[in-house]
Amino acid sequence: MVNISQIPYSYVQTIGFVILSIYMTTDWKLVRKLKLLGFEANEARIYLAALELGPSSMWQIHQKCGVKRTTCYQIFEKFIESGVGSKTFESKHTIYSVVPPENLAVSIEHKKDEFLQSLPQFSALLSHLPSKPEITLYKGIEGVRQVYYQGLSGPKGGEQLILATPQFWFANAEDNEAYIAERLKKKISLRMILPDTKENHSMLKNDKKELRRTRFISKKDFDPPVETQIFPNRITYIAHSEREPFATVIENTAIAEAERQKFELLWEIAKKI
Repeated sequence: MVNISQIPYSYVQTIGFVILSIYMTTDWKLVRKLKLLGFEANEARIYLAALELGPSSMWQIHQKCGVKRTTCYQIFEKFIESGVGSKTFESKHTIYSVVPPENLAVSIEHKKDEFLQSLPQFSALLSHLPSKPEITLYKGIEGVRQVYYQGLSGPKGGEQLILATPQFWFANAEDNEAYIAERLKKKISLRMILPDTKENHSMLKNDKKELRRTRFISKKDFDPPVETQIFPNRITYIAHSEREPFATVIENTAIAEAERQKFELLWEIAKKI
Protein backbone atom coordinates (compact mmCIF):
# COMPACT_ATOMS: atom_id res chain seq x y z
CA MET A 1 0.00 0.00 0.00
CA VAL A 2 1.27 3.47 -0.88
CA ASN A 3 2.06 5.72 2.04
CA ILE A 4 0.39 9.05 1.18
CA SER A 5 2.91 10.90 3.34
CA GLN A 6 5.67 9.78 0.96
CA ILE A 7 4.00 11.35 -2.12
CA PRO A 8 5.53 14.75 -2.94
CA TYR A 9 3.20 17.57 -2.07
CA SER A 10 3.44 19.03 -5.59
CA TYR A 11 1.92 15.82 -6.98
CA VAL A 12 -0.92 15.96 -4.48
CA GLN A 13 -1.59 19.55 -5.51
CA THR A 14 -1.63 18.64 -9.20
CA ILE A 15 -3.96 15.68 -8.71
CA GLY A 16 -6.26 17.74 -6.52
CA PHE A 17 -6.34 20.54 -9.06
CA VAL A 18 -7.25 18.17 -11.91
CA ILE A 19 -10.04 16.51 -9.91
CA LEU A 20 -11.37 19.86 -8.71
CA SER A 21 -11.25 21.37 -12.21
CA ILE A 22 -13.35 18.51 -13.60
CA TYR A 23 -16.11 19.03 -11.09
CA MET A 24 -15.96 22.80 -11.29
CA THR A 25 -16.16 23.01 -15.11
CA THR A 26 -18.83 20.38 -15.76
CA ASP A 27 -22.48 21.25 -15.27
CA TRP A 28 -23.84 17.83 -14.39
CA LYS A 29 -27.45 18.97 -14.72
CA LEU A 30 -26.79 19.85 -18.35
CA VAL A 31 -24.96 16.56 -18.81
CA ARG A 32 -28.12 14.75 -17.70
CA LYS A 33 -30.20 16.83 -20.14
CA LEU A 34 -27.89 15.92 -23.02
CA LYS A 35 -28.02 12.25 -22.03
CA LEU A 36 -31.78 12.44 -22.62
CA LEU A 37 -30.91 13.25 -26.26
CA GLY A 38 -28.71 10.17 -26.57
CA PHE A 39 -25.33 11.64 -25.57
CA GLU A 40 -22.97 9.48 -23.52
CA ALA A 41 -21.56 11.13 -20.38
CA ASN A 42 -18.17 11.91 -21.95
CA GLU A 43 -19.83 13.16 -25.14
CA ALA A 44 -21.97 15.53 -23.09
CA ARG A 45 -18.96 16.83 -21.13
CA ILE A 46 -16.96 17.43 -24.31
CA TYR A 47 -19.91 19.14 -26.02
CA LEU A 48 -20.45 21.47 -23.04
CA ALA A 49 -16.75 22.30 -22.79
CA ALA A 50 -16.53 23.10 -26.51
CA LEU A 51 -19.75 25.12 -26.35
CA GLU A 52 -18.46 27.23 -23.45
CA LEU A 53 -15.01 27.75 -24.95
CA GLY A 54 -16.08 28.47 -28.50
CA PRO A 55 -13.64 27.56 -31.30
CA SER A 56 -10.70 25.97 -29.46
CA SER A 57 -7.83 23.54 -29.68
CA MET A 58 -8.33 19.98 -28.53
CA TRP A 59 -5.90 20.62 -25.68
CA GLN A 60 -8.14 23.43 -24.38
CA ILE A 61 -11.25 21.25 -24.65
CA HIS A 62 -9.46 18.38 -22.89
CA GLN A 63 -8.35 20.71 -20.09
CA LYS A 64 -11.83 22.15 -19.72
CA CYS A 65 -13.78 18.89 -19.51
CA GLY A 66 -11.19 16.55 -17.97
CA VAL A 67 -11.76 13.78 -20.53
CA LYS A 68 -8.66 12.07 -21.96
CA ARG A 69 -7.36 13.86 -25.03
CA THR A 70 -7.40 10.67 -27.15
CA THR A 71 -11.06 10.17 -26.17
CA CYS A 72 -11.79 13.80 -27.05
CA TYR A 73 -10.38 13.26 -30.54
CA GLN A 74 -12.44 10.08 -31.03
CA ILE A 75 -15.66 11.69 -29.83
CA PHE A 76 -15.12 14.82 -31.90
CA GLU A 77 -14.75 12.70 -35.04
CA LYS A 78 -18.16 11.26 -34.18
CA PHE A 79 -19.51 14.80 -33.65
CA ILE A 80 -18.19 15.86 -37.07
CA GLU A 81 -19.71 12.83 -38.78
CA SER A 82 -23.14 13.48 -37.21
CA GLY A 83 -23.06 17.25 -37.81
CA VAL A 84 -22.74 18.15 -34.12
CA GLY A 85 -19.15 19.41 -34.44
CA SER A 86 -16.69 20.78 -37.00
CA LYS A 87 -13.00 21.52 -37.34
CA THR A 88 -11.02 24.20 -39.19
CA PHE A 89 -7.32 24.92 -39.63
CA GLU A 90 -5.73 28.16 -38.48
CA SER A 91 -1.97 28.83 -38.56
CA LYS A 92 -1.09 25.13 -38.59
CA HIS A 93 -3.45 24.47 -35.68
CA THR A 94 -6.68 22.52 -35.77
CA ILE A 95 -9.60 24.37 -34.20
CA TYR A 96 -12.70 22.52 -33.03
CA SER A 97 -16.23 23.80 -32.39
CA VAL A 98 -19.75 22.46 -31.84
CA VAL A 99 -23.16 23.58 -33.09
CA PRO A 100 -25.36 25.63 -30.73
CA PRO A 101 -28.05 23.79 -28.74
CA GLU A 102 -30.79 25.25 -30.98
CA ASN A 103 -29.34 23.22 -33.87
CA LEU A 104 -29.52 20.08 -31.74
CA ALA A 105 -33.23 20.70 -31.15
CA VAL A 106 -33.87 21.23 -34.88
CA SER A 107 -31.92 18.08 -35.74
CA ILE A 108 -33.86 16.02 -33.21
CA GLU A 109 -37.20 17.35 -34.53
CA HIS A 110 -36.13 16.48 -38.07
CA LYS A 111 -35.16 12.94 -37.06
CA LYS A 112 -38.47 12.57 -35.23
CA ASP A 113 -40.42 13.70 -38.30
CA GLU A 114 -38.45 11.30 -40.52
CA PHE A 115 -39.28 8.44 -38.16
CA LEU A 116 -42.97 9.40 -37.98
CA GLN A 117 -43.13 9.52 -41.79
CA SER A 118 -41.99 5.89 -41.85
CA LEU A 119 -44.57 4.68 -39.29
CA PRO A 120 -46.88 3.25 -42.01
CA GLN A 121 -44.02 0.98 -43.12
CA PHE A 122 -43.51 -0.25 -39.57
CA SER A 123 -47.27 -0.74 -39.22
CA ALA A 124 -47.28 -2.76 -42.45
CA LEU A 125 -44.81 -5.18 -40.88
CA LEU A 126 -47.04 -5.53 -37.83
CA SER A 127 -50.14 -6.06 -39.93
CA HIS A 128 -48.84 -9.47 -41.03
CA LEU A 129 -48.91 -10.69 -37.45
CA PRO A 130 -52.09 -12.09 -35.90
CA SER A 131 -52.94 -9.68 -33.10
CA LYS A 132 -55.87 -8.61 -30.95
CA PRO A 133 -56.91 -4.95 -30.74
CA GLU A 134 -55.20 -3.08 -27.92
CA ILE A 135 -57.82 -1.24 -25.86
CA THR A 136 -56.88 1.47 -23.36
CA LEU A 137 -59.21 3.44 -21.06
CA TYR A 138 -58.35 6.99 -19.96
CA LYS A 139 -60.35 8.52 -17.11
CA GLY A 140 -61.07 12.11 -16.11
CA ILE A 141 -60.28 15.46 -17.71
CA GLU A 142 -56.54 14.80 -17.72
CA GLY A 143 -57.08 11.42 -19.34
CA VAL A 144 -59.18 13.02 -22.09
CA ARG A 145 -56.54 15.74 -22.51
CA GLN A 146 -53.86 13.08 -22.96
CA VAL A 147 -55.93 11.35 -25.65
CA TYR A 148 -56.49 14.60 -27.57
CA TYR A 149 -52.76 15.33 -27.68
CA GLN A 150 -52.02 11.73 -28.70
CA GLY A 151 -53.90 12.61 -31.86
CA LEU A 152 -51.19 15.18 -32.66
CA SER A 153 -48.31 12.74 -32.30
CA GLY A 154 -48.38 11.55 -35.92
CA PRO A 155 -46.43 12.99 -38.86
CA LYS A 156 -46.93 16.59 -39.95
CA GLY A 157 -49.61 17.16 -42.54
CA GLY A 158 -51.88 14.31 -41.48
CA GLU A 159 -55.67 14.32 -41.28
CA GLN A 160 -58.14 13.49 -38.50
CA LEU A 161 -61.72 12.42 -39.12
CA ILE A 162 -64.17 13.35 -36.36
CA LEU A 163 -67.81 12.49 -35.69
CA ALA A 164 -68.60 14.92 -32.91
CA THR A 165 -71.10 15.14 -30.11
CA PRO A 166 -72.51 18.65 -29.41
CA GLN A 167 -69.98 18.90 -26.57
CA PHE A 168 -66.51 18.23 -27.90
CA TRP A 169 -62.95 19.32 -27.23
CA PHE A 170 -62.27 21.01 -23.90
CA ALA A 171 -64.84 22.92 -21.87
CA ASN A 172 -62.19 25.57 -21.17
CA ALA A 173 -61.66 28.03 -24.07
CA GLU A 174 -57.95 28.50 -23.24
CA ASP A 175 -57.40 24.73 -23.44
CA ASN A 176 -59.15 24.68 -26.82
CA GLU A 177 -56.98 27.50 -28.15
CA ALA A 178 -53.79 25.81 -26.97
CA TYR A 179 -54.84 22.50 -28.52
CA ILE A 180 -55.79 24.09 -31.86
CA ALA A 181 -52.52 26.05 -31.94
CA GLU A 182 -50.54 22.84 -31.45
CA ARG A 183 -52.56 21.09 -34.17
CA LEU A 184 -51.93 23.95 -36.60
CA LYS A 185 -48.24 23.84 -35.76
CA LYS A 186 -48.25 20.19 -36.84
CA LYS A 187 -50.32 21.10 -39.95
CA ILE A 188 -52.89 18.41 -39.08
CA SER A 189 -56.21 19.09 -40.84
CA LEU A 190 -59.69 18.00 -39.75
CA ARG A 191 -62.81 16.76 -41.45
CA MET A 192 -65.71 16.95 -39.04
CA ILE A 193 -69.35 15.86 -39.13
CA LEU A 194 -71.53 17.62 -36.55
CA PRO A 195 -75.20 17.78 -35.61
CA ASP A 196 -76.90 20.54 -37.61
CA THR A 197 -77.34 23.29 -35.00
CA LYS A 198 -76.83 27.07 -34.91
CA GLU A 199 -74.18 26.66 -32.23
CA ASN A 200 -72.17 24.30 -34.42
CA HIS A 201 -72.65 26.55 -37.48
CA SER A 202 -70.83 29.33 -35.58
CA MET A 203 -67.59 27.35 -35.97
CA LEU A 204 -67.64 27.69 -39.77
CA LYS A 205 -66.14 31.18 -39.77
CA ASN A 206 -62.85 29.74 -38.46
CA ASP A 207 -62.75 26.62 -40.63
CA LYS A 208 -60.26 27.90 -43.18
CA LYS A 209 -57.73 29.40 -40.78
CA GLU A 210 -57.97 26.33 -38.49
CA LEU A 211 -57.42 23.80 -41.33
CA ARG A 212 -60.89 22.35 -40.91
CA ARG A 213 -63.74 21.24 -43.16
CA THR A 214 -67.12 20.79 -41.50
CA ARG A 215 -70.35 19.20 -42.67
CA PHE A 216 -73.68 18.71 -40.89
CA ILE A 217 -76.38 16.10 -40.47
CA SER A 218 -79.80 16.86 -39.02
CA LYS A 219 -79.73 16.62 -35.24
CA LYS A 220 -82.85 14.46 -35.46
CA ASP A 221 -80.85 11.80 -37.30
CA PHE A 222 -77.37 12.44 -35.89
CA ASP A 223 -76.81 13.37 -32.25
CA PRO A 224 -74.01 11.06 -31.05
CA PRO A 225 -73.51 10.68 -27.28
CA VAL A 226 -69.75 10.28 -27.77
CA GLU A 227 -67.12 11.92 -29.97
CA THR A 228 -65.34 9.57 -32.40
CA GLN A 229 -61.86 10.33 -33.72
CA ILE A 230 -60.58 8.19 -36.60
CA PHE A 231 -56.87 7.72 -37.38
CA PRO A 232 -55.08 5.35 -39.78
CA ASN A 233 -54.38 2.77 -37.08
CA ARG A 234 -56.69 3.55 -34.17
CA ILE A 235 -60.09 4.79 -33.05
CA THR A 236 -60.77 7.08 -30.11
CA TYR A 237 -64.15 7.37 -28.38
CA ILE A 238 -64.56 10.29 -25.95
CA ALA A 239 -67.54 10.52 -23.59
CA HIS A 240 -67.81 14.15 -22.49
CA SER A 241 -71.24 14.05 -20.89
CA GLU A 242 -70.57 11.47 -18.19
CA ARG A 243 -70.11 12.49 -14.56
CA GLU A 244 -66.42 11.73 -15.04
CA PRO A 245 -65.36 12.15 -18.70
CA PHE A 246 -63.41 9.26 -20.16
CA ALA A 247 -61.90 8.12 -23.43
CA THR A 248 -61.40 4.67 -24.95
CA VAL A 249 -58.64 4.11 -27.50
CA ILE A 250 -58.66 1.03 -29.76
CA GLU A 251 -55.38 0.36 -31.53
CA ASN A 252 -56.18 -1.72 -34.61
CA THR A 253 -55.72 -0.91 -38.29
CA ALA A 254 -58.64 -3.06 -39.52
CA ILE A 255 -61.14 -1.48 -37.11
CA ALA A 256 -59.84 2.00 -37.97
CA GLU A 257 -60.31 1.29 -41.69
CA ALA A 258 -63.88 0.05 -41.12
CA GLU A 259 -64.73 3.26 -39.22
CA ARG A 260 -63.07 5.38 -41.90
CA GLN A 261 -65.28 3.82 -44.57
CA LYS A 262 -68.39 4.56 -42.49
CA PHE A 263 -67.21 8.17 -42.09
CA GLU A 264 -66.74 8.57 -45.85
CA LEU A 265 -70.31 7.40 -46.48
CA LEU A 266 -71.64 9.89 -43.93
CA TRP A 267 -69.43 12.62 -45.41
CA GLU A 268 -71.16 12.21 -48.77
CA ILE A 269 -74.59 12.36 -47.11
CA ALA A 270 -73.75 15.29 -44.80
CA LYS A 271 -74.76 18.83 -45.73
CA LYS A 272 -72.10 21.33 -46.71
CA ILE A 273 -72.97 24.87 -45.55
